[in-house]
Amino acid sequence: MPSLRIGVIYEEVQLCDIMGIDIIGSMGKDIITSMSSYGFSHLVDRAYDLEWLYISSTMEPAKTTPSVKIVPTHTYDTAPRDLDMIVVGGPLPSHRPEASLKFFREAVLKTKVIFSVCTGSMWLASSGILDGNKATTNRSFLPLAKQMHPEVEWLDQRWVVVDQADQGKAQLWIAGAADCGVEMIATYALQNMDPVLAQLACSGTGFNPQNPQHGQFYSDPPSAPPVKM
Repeated sequence: MPSLRIGVIYEEVQLCDIMGIDIIGSMGKDIITSMSSYGFSHLVDRAYDLEWLYISSTMEPAKTTPSVKIVPTHTYDTAPRDLDMIVVGGPLPSHRPEASLKFFREAVLKTKVIFSVCTGSMWLASSGILDGNKATTNRSFLPLAKQMHPEVEWLDQRWVVVDQADQGKAQLWIAGAADCGVEMIATYALQNMDPVLAQLACSGTGFNPQNPQHGQFYSDPPSAPPVKM
């Protein structure tokens, strides 16, 4: 069975920003094995051997909303850089630990895929790894993102994909708000992971990629007011 190491950057973020990891988690050996007696035993050999790394500033439990604390497995200084995936949630623009920016700069050169959700892209932009690239963020934060990081080409899309393989850098999957992030990771799984397991994981969460409201582009104008500094 294939193995994956996945880093989750979550301190001070909205909990729903990182919920897309459960799509991938549902394809893990532990979950599929636990379901084997319910008619899924034939999928055990296809399941992924997943290692989850929860990365924060310190080894103390780190907070997400709403007052949920997650115990880290690594700090930004101790976490390996050569991961298969990194998922970055979105904190407020005031949360920028210097060690996290160093981690992003080093990991983009060794990690295969980096996902960001909501204002997680602004966090990545603070490290400089989005310079010259296309990106998006929560629609309410787009004007502020353009103001704070003019070196990035900000797009009003549900998510943006940037392939940097020719530069030896991680592929970037960058989403807007939390629901866009879940659907983006589901889409990634359907396109790039075991198709049977990915379809099972997406069906289990009610995600239907054929729904016209889903997809990479918005079908309606912004409804929330823009955030201002």
